[in-house]
Amino acid sequence: MKRDLSIPSPAALPPQPISLDLLREKYLKPGETTAQDLMRRVARALASVEAEPVRAL
Repeated sequence: MKRDLSIPSPAALPPQPISLDLLREKYLKPGETTAQDLMRRVARALASVEAEPVRAL
């Protein structure tokens, strides 16, 4: 089955205002403003439980 390239991928679409509101109200901590900030925080929390030699810096 071939992929229809005329339909943009979800990552290519701009965020909708309701999505940004939900992100801010439910998931972002004080000082965070973007989904990238959220992902960075989650990645650091996940990495913090790994042994020091296997952590990516």
